[in-house]
Amino acid sequence: KHTKMAKRSRTEPDLQRECLELLAAQIARYPDLRCLSNQIADDLVAHLDSCNRLNDRMLHLLGAQGCPATTLCIHLTSSLPLLRRFSCLSSLTVQSLTLTGKNGADLRRNCASLENLTLEQCSLPQPFLRHVFLPRLHTLQFLTCNVLGPLPLPPSSLQLHVLRVEFTHISNLTQVLQRLDSLIFLTVRGPNTSFNTSTTHLPPRLRALALSDQPRLSTPATHLETLSLRDAPIVGLEMDARLFPSLRRLELDRMHLHGSFQQLLALSTLQSLSLSGAEVRKKDLLTVTALDGLEELDISYIALRRRHIAQLLAGLPRLRTLRAEHCLRTPSRLSELSVPDGVRVVW
Repeated sequence: KHTKMAKRSRTEPDLQRECLELLAAQIARYPDLRCLSNQIADDLVAHLDSCNRLNDRMLHLLGAQGCPATTLCIHLTSSLPLLRRFSCLSSLTVQSLTLTGKNGADLRRNCASLENLTLEQCSLPQPFLRHVFLPRLHTLQFLTCNVLGPLPLPPSSLQLHVLRVEFTHISNLTQVLQRLDSLIFLTVRGPNTSFNTSTTHLPPRLRALALSDQPRLSTPATHLETLSLRDAPIVGLEMDARLFPSLRRLELDRMHLHGSFQQLLALSTLQSLSLSGAEVRKKDLLTVTALDGLEELDISYIALRRRHIAQLLAGLPRLRTLRAEHCLRTPSRLSELSVPDGVRVVW
């Protein structure tokens, strides 16, 4: 068989898929098979899920043998009670389901040790939401969900570190954030009219914030190190640099930045700036050399001349990485640039 495979020049992914298929068949045939490591179990679950075959029967067979899979993605509400068989489960994704209060109770009873929960394209009525803040959660994600009612206020003992709310309206998001003092990473993208940065109390330990709109903060974000405003549908930038004393990384990809650079240049602590695809005047772009602490700069998809890139390379003494993909009409001329020692340029 190995000879036949070699003759057919199978790629490594093809071979891996064949092995996983054979393993799935063996488990179906011998339910007491106990040979799976965590990595193989996770690979098998991901493979079956990718081809829409992670059904209740396979979950039952995997769980019956104490499957060590640590990550599951389910599409069937009838699969939730089976999760009690997965004692090692630390990460769960639930997709395209309408979840009930009973589903929430199953989740709390069977997945008390769950650390990462992702709810994607799900309908989440109030009875389910009562159970959503599981006691050991570190990461909670609502991705394009229909949240039917307010979230419960999280218990003070919850140590949630990551919260992502994307294209999901949560009516009491501001009140929930006031109870999440342990939060380190927060993403709020898409329309969410309940979230207003000018009135919202940001968690005191927050280090990374990603928004669809620019922050109009009224109090300092003392520990904030990363701010992402990628694709924000706004013109210009309104930021008071004094409110961001620790900001190290700023992402403004594909934004309209005309006339905004004076405020940007006041962020003297910046070490990484991403402007990929941003609408910016060339004369403004060249003023980023005033940020002499900059170590990473991304100017991809901004139409420039070779001399502009040369000016940036010469004017940023601490620069270590410059991304300039699709900047020049004739990329072959980049070879004529003088690149300082220790600088990596991605064309």
